[in-house]
Amino acid sequence: MDLELFYGKLADKAESGFKKNNLRPAYLAIKRLRGSTRSNANGSVARSDGSLCNTPAEITERWREHYQNSLNHSNVTPSADLDDFADSATPDVTVSEDVPMLHKVTRAIRRLKNGRAAGADGITAELLKGAEKPISKALHKVITSVWSTGRVPAEWKEGIIVSLYKGKDRSLSAVATGRFLFCLCREKYLHISF
Repeated sequence: MDLELFYGKLADKAESGFKKNNLRPAYLAIKRLRGSTRSNANGSVARSDGSLCNTPAEITERWREHYQNSLNHSNVTPSADLDDFADSATPDVTVSEDVPMLHKVTRAIRRLKNGRAAGADGITAELLKGAEKPISKALHKVITSVWSTGRVPAEWKEGIIVSLYKGKDRSLSAVATGRFLFCLCREKYLHISF
């Protein structure tokens, strides 16, 4: 591809975004022009004994082991005090027990922030907003079904773990936290319902 044509297309996309008050195309153009300055995302990953993983399969296995140990805890013994407290609790009259209305689903879709990562389902806010009316109606049917049956779709329980590092160190020991990306439909259901 001709370099001048490439730069022209990047500039046109950025300018088009500016006219629509959308800075994302400009940031993407700058990112493309700048090139990759980040090192390998996996970095050097050490096993629990301190030796380095050598293959992508070993790195993947080490990450699985890390999150297995970090997130899965042994079952907690039941607490009689908590059970008594729950039994004596009074319902919150400010929380509606009615099925969420269609307009609440539509409003929740409109409030989604663009440019955020998709969850395991690959659905982005822009995709939901692009077909707001039919998506709202379909999502309202699903939410109504979940609300009345109490059964949540299995897909809503799946998520993607994204590791966030502290500082410039990209090793496993520098992981500050893992963030979960869940499907947007699940997030909107929880937002509308509670």
